[in-house]
Amino acid sequence: AIMREEGVRAVSWEGEANLQGCGKVKGNTTMLFNPNTGWVTMIIRAGDCLVVVKYQVNKSGVAITKPIVKVVKG
Repeated sequence: AIMREEGVRAVSWEGEANLQGCGKVKGNTTMLFNPNTGWVTMIIRAGDCLVVVKYQVNKSGVAITKPIVKVVKG
């Protein structure tokens, strides 16, 4: 409910891909975007690894901050 009130939009993807140097990986990705604040949060899960990337964009969608990246291995 809080995210809806803020106008947050979410996009998810689940599948597998061949990554150069990594081979075939399976996982899912969720991207949250808050148009009121401009913050984008991407949550990527591949195997036992979780990566969270957060950055802010301007009204044109261009990144205006350096990404904050956190990696958690399970």
